[in-house]
Parts: sequence; structure tokens; C-alpha cells
Amino acid sequence: MRVWAVVTDDYRIYFYKHGYLRTSSAEYNLKAKDTYVHLTNQCLQVKGEGYAQHEEGNTLSYDDLQRYLDEHYPQHKLNVEELLLPRIKDIIIDTFLSVKKKMNANNR
Repeated sequence: MRVWAVVTDDYRIYFYKHGYLRTSSAEYNLKAKDTYVHLTNQCLQVKGEGYAQHEEGNTLSYDDLQRYLDEHYPQHKLNVEELLLPRIKDIIIDTFLSVKKKMNANNR
């Protein structure tokens, strides 16, 4: 998932509301011999034979993800904006705090 967040030199974190998910061309399976199943990097995925077979450019917007969840899992009432994005923000903050003391703002 590509989430746009920026950390300033005075350690303020800005989170951009619009982001997207980078999807894989194949269903994830630990036993799969196809290494593309584990990769969502655009530069690598574009070389795979199943590229863009599910969605254009192997990319979903948050709105596309919400539509998918609503269609396939309506019984769970999953909401990207209310459930997923706040958790992603928490993970970004936790990740930043885990390395903050090792960062050198003057030598980035």
C-alpha cells in the first residue's frame, strides 16, 4: 500500500489522504514457485505475465478498495477510512518513533 506521508526536518508528520494500493498479479501463496506472487513493486510486476489482469497497473485507490470490500465482504462492514487508514497512521508514527533518536536532521 502506498501511503503518502512526509516527515519534516522538525519531525512533524504529514499524512496525505489520497493514496493507493499496489497489488500483486497472482494470488499470494507461501508454496508458490512464482516469485512475482510475493512482489508488488511496479518495476518488477510490469515484467510478469499476469500484470494488470485484475486491475489496471496493479493499482487500487482507497475508493476502489472500499468498493471491493463492500462487494465481496459486506457482512464485515469494513471501512477503509475509518478502520484501515487510522491503523496505517499509527504504524507510520510507531515506525518513526522507533528510529527518531537515530535520525540526524542535519545530515539526512
